[in-house]
Amino acid sequence: MPLNKNRELRDWQQKFIDAYAVSNAQKSLLVAAIGTGKSITALSAARKKIADGAVSNVIVVSDRRVLQEQWRQVGKELDLELAGSLSHLLTSHQQGAVITYQSLNNLNNLDLLKANAKEKSSLFIFDEVYRYLNKAEEISAEVTSLNKESLQKLALIWDTNYQ
Repeated sequence: MPLNKNRELRDWQQKFIDAYAVSNAQKSLLVAAIGTGKSITALSAARKKIADGAVSNVIVVSDRRVLQEQWRQVGKELDLELAGSLSHLLTSHQQGAVITYQSLNNLNNLDLLKANAKEKSSLFIFDEVYRYLNKAEEISAEVTSLNKESLQKLALIWDTNYQ
């Protein structure tokens, strides 16, 4: 699967995407070292799930705004338009959004997330989930209570021992 002129997927990334695309697992985990391509792998998998009709959109939850922009840039490389906020996701034709864990402390943002969950099936990508495991589980439970059939979760963790 060519991405753009500068990037191609490694074998392990393509194997993960292929296996994930046919999986119906509600929870999945992608573990890889820093800088090895977790983001592009996760968004490539999300793009495939959207193209196959398994989910309607992708919500990436990260812990810093600078990471939001990195996720959005990778999305652009994959022709996956990601809004910078939940309000833009609900009012546009974008295929997903990138938000921070902290933004969901705002009740308005949490309400927007719930509104999306009621209307659409979503794949949630929880970046660096080990730092925010309780928050990720809280978000998952809240969304799942609104639309049990439509939530899939992919957690990303870096591992310095991964090879």
